[in-house]
Amino acid sequence: DAQIWAGLLHSFVWFGLMQALILAVAQLDGGPVPRTPYTPMNNNVHAPPTPNHHDNIGGDHDEAAHHSAQNPMCINCKALGGLTAHMAGFASIHAWTHVQHAWSHEVPLLAFATIPCAGLYFAFMIKVAGLVRKAKIERDGSFSEDEEVWAEVAEENENDVAGLCLAYLIASSAAFTITHELHEGVTGRRRPGSVHGEHVAGHERRLHGVEEHHGLVDILWIAGVGAGMAILVVVVVHVAWALESAKRRKKLEISRQRTESGGGEHLYQPPGGVERAVQVCQISCSFAFAWCSLLACHWGVHIFAEIYQWTDIWAKVVMAMIVSAGSFLVISAFDKLADLETTSAKVDRAIHTLIYALGVLIGFSWEHAFDSGVEDIVQGKDHPALWKAAGCVILVAIVFPAYRWYIVPIMLELQETHHHTQRAAEQKEMAKEQEQEPNNAGANNA
Repeated sequence: DAQIWAGLLHSFVWFGLMQALILAVAQLDGGPVPRTPYTPMNNNVHAPPTPNHHDNIGGDHDEAAHHSAQNPMCINCKALGGLTAHMAGFASIHAWTHVQHAWSHEVPLLAFATIPCAGLYFAFMIKVAGLVRKAKIERDGSFSEDEEVWAEVAEENENDVAGLCLAYLIASSAAFTITHELHEGVTGRRRPGSVHGEHVAGHERRLHGVEEHHGLVDILWIAGVGAGMAILVVVVVHVAWALESAKRRKKLEISRQRTESGGGEHLYQPPGGVERAVQVCQISCSFAFAWCSLLACHWGVHIFAEIYQWTDIWAKVVMAMIVSAGSFLVISAFDKLADLETTSAKVDRAIHTLIYALGVLIGFSWEHAFDSGVEDIVQGKDHPALWKAAGCVILVAIVFPAYRWYIVPIMLELQETHHHTQRAAEQKEMAKEQEQEPNNAGANNA
């Protein structure tokens, strides 16, 4: 099918463009003074490396002291990388949704086969990108700071792209299990050509009679799938902890040998295949929790939308406000739980991952509201695709500068502060585990 191949090509192009833009920024940008109106809260802090927003599982760049809110190269890479990663992620969602629909049309059970197939697709893409990155970094025989920023941001965004798409397919498959029908979006719209896909004037487009009905049982089922994904996040975090503990011990041994041999260049050490798979799995589970929660909220709001005759865009705005308020309350509770001294570092990491997923959930809900708004604006105009593209460009032009100038620097500085506390707690817990290993070995021998 030409549409499927076009979608996969579109995904591939955005994936490659993301890599190229991050590399270009890492090589061309830089300088000791941040070119930004934001002033860091503490200019005298020279913090250890900033973890990525998934708590840097694997710790490949733990000694990268230049990753801070005072480094414009890091800020620009993070900002542009986040933007292009979401573009590549949604391009991949668009491509693999077409695959899912085409396969399920022939054999319904093949709708679930798209998840492992998409996983293999991203594994191949990530592997090729990693080989290219390693060849370029090792070409000059050293691992510079610019290359380290590029490697960290690229690996982080590759995980985000794969996790975003896989999570969407998981949520879509879960909805298919409940409704026995695939939809255009995870919020429940049927594919174009069905009644709901027809173009209707924005203020006249209402939810009653254009979407399938979902009762309390369906809502509880999809919410249960989301809860299951949250539990899987906790399990995967524990697996990642074990892998990180082993890798950290190996890195310490390599560092000790390098010191004894008189030093040497700091070389690029990409994460292993198993470690990378665990990272993507964690992100996929957390994003799937967000998608399923959004779908459950959408179905619940849809019940009231039919009763009170709400338009589609008003229903999406109400849903976004409910999701924002509910997520704020849950995040506040999670944050207080993580601050307790009785919780271990592993539990804290799982909580922080779920907090990040709730933040993504808020973003998803408002994305749907803005998408409906843009569709209503361009409805009835000549060349609606061009008008919609222009609206997207205007939104990015307004939001992205504030995101780069203020949000990313503050995020990086808060991550540095959080990293100090979390890394100290993790090292203390890992040391305790290492002390227990000889005792456990002696007990087993006895």
